[in-house]
Amino acid sequence: MQHSLTRIGDSLVFVIPKDIQERWNVLPETPLEVMADGDSLILKPVRNTDREAAIETAMQEADRRYSDTFRRLAQ
Repeated sequence: MQHSLTRIGDSLVFVIPKDIQERWNVLPETPLEVMADGDSLILKPVRNTDREAAIETAMQEADRRYSDTFRRLAQ
């Protein structure tokens, strides 16, 4: 997949295609880590691991407490 850059002022902008935005689950306000490795440019979404851990814990607790209710609602 090839893409070109867009000039804005003195900067060059790379537009992240929609399918990659959806796959990465990124929004315009999502911070990205930018690294250069030789001739390659690497972009990685920065995830708030504390927040994700808290969400995972809450989901597990809800499943533990309400799994029977969830099962009945799914029927």
